[in-house]
Amino acid sequence: MRIRILTTLLLYSFFTIYSDSNQTLMACDKAMVMAGIENWINNIKDYRVEALVTLDQQRMHSTITGKVPDRLRIRLVPGFQKEVEWMTIFDGKHQWVEVKAARNIEVFKVKLPGLVDKQRPFDTTFYMMGSGLMNGEGFPETIRSFIRTYDLSVTCLKDRTLLTGTINANKFKEYASKRKTRLDETVVNRFMKQFRFITIEFDPVDFHVTMYQLGSDNKDPQKQNMYKVKINNLIVNQGLPKTTFKYLVPKDVEPLDITEDIKSRL
Repeated sequence: MRIRILTTLLLYSFFTIYSDSNQTLMACDKAMVMAGIENWINNIKDYRVEALVTLDQQRMHSTITGKVPDRLRIRLVPGFQKEVEWMTIFDGKHQWVEVKAARNIEVFKVKLPGLVDKQRPFDTTFYMMGSGLMNGEGFPETIRSFIRTYDLSVTCLKDRTLLTGTINANKFKEYASKRKTRLDETVVNRFMKQFRFITIEFDPVDFHVTMYQLGSDNKDPQKQNMYKVKINNLIVNQGLPKTTFKYLVPKDVEPLDITEDIKSRL
């Protein structure tokens, strides 16, 4: 059972109407938009967000809570498995992964010192597919990675502003080289083909992101949103205490320490 669950979790090696016309026109200026989003990302100290994720036509719901720079909590409920719930917590010293399936609970533990660095504190290679985040990253880091690895243009609509664009091969390869997982050229090229196009939707007032979707074809509706994430109930900078990310192992459950197994594969 443990081996099967571990394999499942490791499937992927990556991943208001506004009426003031003057402000809307300003939001269409690409330099202003990019600066606004970067400023929004940089000002996030902590956050809580709900993500409705569609990945290869499978639906999932995740609740993501984070505190910059190194605390993260993700609760994931796969839409196709109502009795299954996955949770991962980074408490600064460990990554805990709890898997509930019906009445069974399994817990995995990863020791973080010596495994991750300050630039990528969540990149242990022990990922949860379908959370809505790039693997090894929190919510603001995911948005930053998108805007830095895609060549984007700006489109303004009545109630939202869109960034759309195509992946920049050189920038993405540089990004991939910094990941903990050793990715060969085939994997990188597959990602760039499968998720060549991106659309990011954000509020034109304060630049917070409300949706993003990635796909291989920006004209074919079925291939346009192969990976779609709808952002709901985003709350930032509420002063979350670090105790939010404290994990208590359930009674009568013995955690499986997989730290050395992960290190042996790096």
